[in-house]
Amino acid sequence: MNKCLSGVLAISSAGIAQNEYRTMVEDTQLTHSEAVGIMNSMIAEIHKLYSEQPEFLAKFDASQKAWKQYRQLHIQAQYPGSRENYGSSFSFCGPNESLRLVKERVGLIKQWIIGTIEGNVCCGTIRWISEEEYEKAIGQEIPTSD
Repeated sequence: MNKCLSGVLAISSAGIAQNEYRTMVEDTQLTHSEAVGIMNSMIAEIHKLYSEQPEFLAKFDASQKAWKQYRQLHIQAQYPGSRENYGSSFSFCGPNESLRLVKERVGLIKQWIIGTIEGNVCCGTIRWISEEEYEKAIGQEIPTSD
């Protein structure tokens, strides 16, 4: 297993710190398969964290399925027709666009792993955590209004 993916597996079992997550996912050397591996690890972590919320998990899984379809259709819209229409650049550009979309999706789903500050009434299914836990997860202090 490559070091990037094994790193995310170790981090996700202890909770992902945003700074560590950001380094892994925004890594310019990250391959498409590594980014998908990170996303899949995060989805497995969400299933563990929210195992007692089957209705949420069903909706989350449906959203992931719809997102995969969106990703495929988006790339087909960007590069319609056959691969021959785009020459040798397609083998680079198509996967690059898919990688961008995977990174974007990871950015959206990480909120269910990190959680949100207790009392956030608009969080929906995102679990509440204490301010201390949240600050630890994001790697910075929450500014106070003193």
